[in-house]
Amino acid sequence: MWREALDYTLKHPFIGCGFGNWKLESIPYETEFANEADVPYHCHNDFLEISTEIGIPGFLLYISLFVVLTFYTSKILLKSSNDKIATLAFISFLALVAYSFDALLNFPSERTIIQTIFAFIISFIFVLFHFGNASEKKLEPTSNSTKQLFTIGFVLFIIPTIYLNYNSFVSSQAQRTIFPELSLPVPQMPLDQVENAFPSTPNLSYSTIPIKGALSRYYIREKQYDKAMELIKQSRKDNPYLGYDYYLMTSYYASKGMPDSALYYAKKTYFLRPRAMAYYQNLVTIAAMSRDSTTIDSAFNTFVKFRNEAPAWATYIRYNIESRRRIDPRVKLLADSAMKLFPNDSAIIKAKDIAYQPLESIEYIKQAFISFNNKDYATSAANYLKAIPYDPNNFANYENVGLCYYASNMFKEAIPYFDKAISFKACVSGKSAFFRGICLINAGRKPEGCASFVLAQKQEYPQALEFYNNNCIKK
Repeated sequence: MWREALDYTLKHPFIGCGFGNWKLESIPYETEFANEADVPYHCHNDFLEISTEIGIPGFLLYISLFVVLTFYTSKILLKSSNDKIATLAFISFLALVAYSFDALLNFPSERTIIQTIFAFIISFIFVLFHFGNASEKKLEPTSNSTKQLFTIGFVLFIIPTIYLNYNSFVSSQAQRTIFPELSLPVPQMPLDQVENAFPSTPNLSYSTIPIKGALSRYYIREKQYDKAMELIKQSRKDNPYLGYDYYLMTSYYASKGMPDSALYYAKKTYFLRPRAMAYYQNLVTIAAMSRDSTTIDSAFNTFVKFRNEAPAWATYIRYNIESRRRIDPRVKLLADSAMKLFPNDSAIIKAKDIAYQPLESIEYIKQAFISFNNKDYATSAANYLKAIPYDPNNFANYENVGLCYYASNMFKEAIPYFDKAISFKACVSGKSAFFRGICLINAGRKPEGCASFVLAQKQEYPQALEFYNNNCIKK
């Protein structure tokens, strides 16, 4: 991070990127190091960060503050006849040294409490230097006009500061409510709850995601394409480095039924940030719809160079099959290789099951998945049941039938399918045991349900212990 900050400063020696903008300008330096939409907010050296933001002249002014304070302290220590004054000056100087080391290795300028302490340090040294020997000097009283001028200047300065900080607070509150939906393929909140939720400033979230871009997703969902495009273009100006505007363009054109344009922007999105899992999965999904297996291969080979992780392999296997509309021996070899690398990963286990499934089974499962997402649980269960004869040894189909009945509150009907799934050795995630426990308790078979929660705990399923404590332990 220090190297990148130095490089930027040398390329922009006189006019930096502007106060607070280093986290934007640092993005191009980190594309091959940062995952997802992560950005290095600071370079962990306030002196270097200030040089990137306000140039070398600003850096020299900042350094001069420490030089002047050091000079003041030395003058006090050398000339003061008052031991108490000298002691206070020395303690203040030690605090200044501590702050300087923090600024060399961290970013105290971003921490309000530390900045408050720093302001006190400066004030102590300044006051001790100028007024420490006040008894030896005759201080002239400050005129009323000077006091009034200072008060007016202070008020004029503090009002816009309060306004900007209040806007930042309102924006932070809105981000806390709305931004969790960024991980959803389609946002869920109503448009009228989000369109006026943000003030005009700031235009970026703390993680540099353009706020207008985040809002455009709601207009795309509502098919208000003109407004969505306007917001996407504005978001590109706000942050041209993250690739989020290209990501939104992918969604925009996919929603309009223009797969070629969607694929074009999906490529631009991913290859701008090749470590981003969301961008990788977005490209592979769009490429599979266009049956572009070459792009899928290229994206996978690029991604695993940076992050050789199970979700990347699982996504590649699944959409490789979908793009070719067939299962070839190479895909099965890939699935076997993935199992050797990630033997206990549930996504890889499912991907291998898909690779060895008949194509008819895959099509039924695909339709079942779509129906489940649309909350048509009866149709989803019917499609999973149709897939079972083609692949009777795949526990996931039985588990998914059980989940469909569970989602429909048909608890008694779900139990046999969870039982069948649990009977397979490959069913080790604890998911079937957990949901079987819920169904058994709702069916009035509490002891059996509690035993099922115990099994889910042994298989390390999240929430199993919580449900066991809430339903099986007497209070």
